[in-house]
Amino acid sequence: MTERPAYYRDHEEPDTLERDAMWAAVARSLPGQGPRAFHLDRRSFLYGVAASIILMFSLIGVYTTVRSAIEGAQPEAVRIDRAYQSAIRAFEAVATKNTPDNGSERSPGLAATRKEQLALIDNAIDALRRETPPRDVSPLLQARLRDLYGKKLSLLQTMVEQGDFEL
Repeated sequence: MTERPAYYRDHEEPDTLERDAMWAAVARSLPGQGPRAFHLDRRSFLYGVAASIILMFSLIGVYTTVRSAIEGAQPEAVRIDRAYQSAIRAFEAVATKNTPDNGSERSPGLAATRKEQLALIDNAIDALRRETPPRDVSPLLQARLRDLYGKKLSLLQTMVEQGDFEL
């Protein structure tokens, strides 16, 4: 048999239940060592939050830089085309939002015909885009798109002048 240190005599040695009860009492008597469902180290938590915020801003900066680099690398014709698209869409969204429900007061049929013409022009622009590669900057394509955008703007201007839109 191995020799063990003589902390207790044989009849004084606590059994398993007594040892568990004794250590539980010691644990309860220590300050701030009560039972916790969730242990939180404040310093580590704050470092983690700060690192997350820094990482988020870094990713936003990288995304913005890459997006502007990609947009800057596009040919001038593509950027002009996108400017036309966004300007016409914004104007059309604002103008059609303020369209009276009954169309033009003078001739409701004419207002409906003009809306159909706008839809036809939009369909022609979409068809032209589907038929050509995304980065096609050929003069023929640009001339065709300018013609379609000009027709759409002319039609929108006519609708504004005739009172089809409430400004």
